[in-house]
Amino acid sequence: MQLGKQAFPEVSEDPTFIVLKDYDEGKALFSRYGLPKRYFKLFLRFHENPLVSNCTGKLMKYVGPGQENSEKTLVMLFYPSDYTSLEELEKEFRGLAEERRGDEYAFLMANITEEPCKKFAEENGIRAKKDPTLQIVRMKDWQLERFAHQGPFTKQGMGGFFKSWKEGSVQKAYKSAEPPEPNPGPVYKVVGQTFADIVLNPSQDVFVKFYAPWCGHCRRLEPVYEELAKKLATNERVKLVEVDSTENEIPNTQVSGYPTLKLYRAADKKHPVTYDGERTVEAMEKFLKENSSFKDETKTDL
Repeated sequence: MQLGKQAFPEVSEDPTFIVLKDYDEGKALFSRYGLPKRYFKLFLRFHENPLVSNCTGKLMKYVGPGQENSEKTLVMLFYPSDYTSLEELEKEFRGLAEERRGDEYAFLMANITEEPCKKFAEENGIRAKKDPTLQIVRMKDWQLERFAHQGPFTKQGMGGFFKSWKEGSVQKAYKSAEPPEPNPGPVYKVVGQTFADIVLNPSQDVFVKFYAPWCGHCRRLEPVYEELAKKLATNERVKLVEVDSTENEIPNTQVSGYPTLKLYRAADKKHPVTYDGERTVEAMEKFLKENSSFKDETKTDL
């Protein structure tokens, strides 16, 4: 369809391509006729989405292995519904996005208490709190990597975080559920933020069950694992714990199936021993005795 300059007086060259949008500035012009086709494709990709999106189904194509645009890095800003400086926050975030707009990034800003944003945020380990949350999420080697902003939510503060991330000086963030209270045992619940304190405790062998709530094999193992924990409850040298892998990410730990059982020995926490034997109390107790860091202390201790 051809439209004259009367409809678009800003057009000064022919031919000019115009993208009409119901977001941001409303339209975009491309008048670089004669350039290679790839530049026109980049122009269309540049304007196919709003500068800052919300939690729409269309946005979901930017995250997850095998998705259409999983090469994009997602910059996510979530805020609580009662946040009092929302207008200023949006202005600062849009300023950040303007400077980095392009084919490499997708920017998201959304109310964390509203669906589908709430579910999307929780899937990325972000839960509602009184202050905004900013994360950079990217796909690398078919694994999601997350990086969390800890500073002020100004254009300068968020820009500094972005710059540090580009330089590789920001540590990865890991998804974690809230620590359970109380946590009486005999099978202790471990979350991402308590894993190091409990599982990597050098004074104990710690037997860890990584599971998923929907896993049928995990549910069948649960009473057996509980019985083993009760049997060993008086032994201070060994502790049995469980980690919900759908809610918690553990650094340097790959879990390819559920349930996965690993023994983190006091003598060598860096190289856990994977258990792949029968899922019976007797078989697992034998495994713990044979691999105990303390089996030489007494004949009866693990």
